[in-house]
Amino acid sequence: MVKKKHEETVDLRWGFNERADWVFAVLLLAVVLVQYSFFSDFNQLPGPVYGGDVYRHFGQVLHIYHGGSPFHSFHYLGEFEHYPFLTHLVIAFMAWLFFSSALSAAMLWFPLLSTLLAGIFSYLLAKRIFRNSWLSCLFSLFWLTTLVPNLGPSMI
Repeated sequence: MVKKKHEETVDLRWGFNERADWVFAVLLLAVVLVQYSFFSDFNQLPGPVYGGDVYRHFGQVLHIYHGGSPFHSFHYLGEFEHYPFLTHLVIAFMAWLFFSSALSAAMLWFPLLSTLLAGIFSYLLAKRIFRNSWLSCLFSLFWLTTLVPNLGPSMI
């Protein structure tokens, strides 16, 4: 709790004790549901307009999903992986954890998880920086609706 002179008290801990916290939670849920409604209709990876990187990264996800090591390259025999593999590992683990295909984890569940986590972290960070819950809510939702949709399946 931070108390300034002649100002209201802002609780910096996470909890639903202010109206702005509830508004943010409802709006974050709405953003995730809208994103789900868009991404749930996808049936395949984006076409060649996005280049071959989409297929290369999805190949790494499939390599890990089918039991390959994240440290070894899936397309060069006996070589180490030269791309960072954390995102591929998270997507493969999500597919394994939810008993779904790697394609649905990469195109649907990972973008939803990244949107949810980005929203929560940006709200808490903005709440700590601005010390105003309403401004934090606006900042986080602006950031989510302008930047996070670019982290969809075409940006794995």
